Amino acid sequence: MKKILMMALCLLLISGCKPKQIDQPTTTEPSDTSVIDASTSDTSDTSDTSVVKEVSLSEVLDKDSVEYLNELDKKKKVVLSYYGSHGDEEEYNVTDMKKINAFKEALMNLQIGGIVEEAPTDNNDMFVFSDDSEGICALTFNEKHLIVNSTYYYVSNDEALWKLVKELTKE
Repeated sequence: MKKILMMALCLLLISGCKPKQIDQPTTTEPSDTSVIDASTSDTSDTSDTSVVKEVSLSEVLDKDSVEYLNELDKKKKVVLSYYGSHGDEEEYNVTDMKKINAFKEALMNLQIGGIVEEAPTDNNDMFVFSDDSEGICALTFNEKHLIVNSTYYYVSNDEALWKLVKELTKE
């Protein structure tokens, strides 16, 4: 029952960070990974469609969500809630701004790549930033893949994020 409630909360909170529509150009070569490009730069050069162009998290999220995360230092009573579901349900609340900023920086340094074709598992992680003005931004991962609009994306440059999670869960 707790797992069902967590997933319901996850779906409810995902709307807090509104992702941009990620364009998926067609490829001419068969590939197990689709090409995505969420940037606003010129994408007319598709000479090598087998290469997945990685983009930053800020290019995937909408402008308001990026602004919310960038202005966390100016907000009062900020809380980062981490929910982990890896067989056992875990919940941790972080109120120390130094730690919250470390998580924010690790998330903003992520590189988002191609679409994950395999089926999702029950290994979920959710990061929910909230403040006293009822602002909220939630980011959800499954098997360390970012979930955007029910689509799972490969993530790289994520070592710092998972190191912070490991340190948090050992406290």
